[in-house]
Amino acid sequence: MTYRIEGHGLSSALERTDLFLSSYDVALYPPWQLASLVSYLQYNAFQDPEITRISTSLSITQEIKGIRIVSLRLDRPYYHPGDTVLYEVHLQTFHGASHVERGSLQIPASLATDFIEIRAYGGPRYLEAGETPQEFTSLDDIVDAIQRIPSYDHLTVEMFAADLYGFDPYALFGVTEETWTYPGFVVYNSRSRMVPVWPREDEEPPLSPSGKAG
Repeated sequence: MTYRIEGHGLSSALERTDLFLSSYDVALYPPWQLASLVSYLQYNAFQDPEITRISTSLSITQEIKGIRIVSLRLDRPYYHPGDTVLYEVHLQTFHGASHVERGSLQIPASLATDFIEIRAYGGPRYLEAGETPQEFTSLDDIVDAIQRIPSYDHLTVEMFAADLYGFDPYALFGVTEETWTYPGFVVYNSRSRMVPVWPREDEEPPLSPSGKAG
């Protein structure tokens, strides 16, 4: 689905493309998303968008075009600040081939945390407890934020951490991420791995016979 919202109160038209997957009735989702965004624009606190035109282009196929996130693997059972995390995401196309995406995420040397979570997911995500909601100062800010929301053809692998000295030591926030796009396919499911982060000056934890930190 592609839609365009124009208005005398908008500095530029809002344009967005997204896609959806459903085994029941996929036709429910596009108008629901569009109606939600139009309502959000209409009732924003800054100015009237004076919407003059909404145009949409929608196509529906019976073929299920989905890519499922099967598993996520990391190269080590623990890390140090400044280390690079190597990962593999195993994907399965519906009734099609499987494949693997490989990448890396670097842990900031100054990150004060005793663990990280690496998460692979499709589409957008909700705000984590350790993140501050974006503050808007104008209607233009809202339009820009809407246009930057990831669509469901995106695979994201993101590193999360919790502030060791924060009010809630388990409230996660996003640190860094990598993304892939699969045009025409919905990426669904999520997988995550949580691993400890050990200060470099400490002795490394012993490994168990299985090769995992004990």
